[in-house]
Amino acid sequence: MFCPFCGVGFSLFTPFCASCGRSLELLRDQAEGSDSPGTSKQTENPEQKQTCPSYKQFMEYRKSKSKERQAFSCGVKLKLKQQSKPVKINIGIMVLQQTDLKPLRGKTLPLFISPEITAPDLLKQAAEKMRTFHRDLEEGPYVLLYPDCTEVINVPGTERPFRLADYKEEIGKNYNRISLFICPESHFKQALIAEDGTSDSDPEIVITSRSTAEFNQAGILTCSRTFIYHTAISNCNI
Repeated sequence: MFCPFCGVGFSLFTPFCASCGRSLELLRDQAEGSDSPGTSKQTENPEQKQTCPSYKQFMEYRKSKSKERQAFSCGVKLKLKQQSKPVKINIGIMVLQQTDLKPLRGKTLPLFISPEITAPDLLKQAAEKMRTFHRDLEEGPYVLLYPDCTEVINVPGTERPFRLADYKEEIGKNYNRISLFICPESHFKQALIAEDGTSDSDPEIVITSRSTAEFNQAGILTCSRTFIYHTAISNCNI
């Protein structure tokens, strides 16, 4: 005799299955019939006997459920695998040229990283990749920069900490078209100081009205004529 729910076999009838704990009242008639061989007990309701699932039906049901669980599990694993699949971006180097930060030509390399990577980890991997292929690279520390020379801290336009997948969604580009740069921290600080100095040293522009300008011009002409008159008198006296 077998449990129609879990398929565990047992020799004596019990009200509940010892494996799954389900009720086995549906098998009571079958157990009573097997206990008294040679006697046939008629059931009052023949349809009730037909509703009891057979072992073959149970095994088919169990097999179909097993396939469903495997399909669901494989779907979740596939989704996680796609999320963790490495993507390719471009990494370059920015250095200070006069007072501006500019990328160096011929120093761009591809970098394969996870789309879930954050700014500190991305900076570390980018610096290691650059040191591997460019022996003349300056010693760090470095900062990670966007193409507009701003430091990579948050996703542009948001307050969320940088994450490559979020940045890709914001700019609407494929991963292989994304370019980020590393820059020596000393160069980055010098560029900031130069930018602040340029803004502070801008010449002051004074806007005056037309009447004030004409008055100032008339005063200058009067002073010039007085100087010429006194110079002429001095020459005559000599």
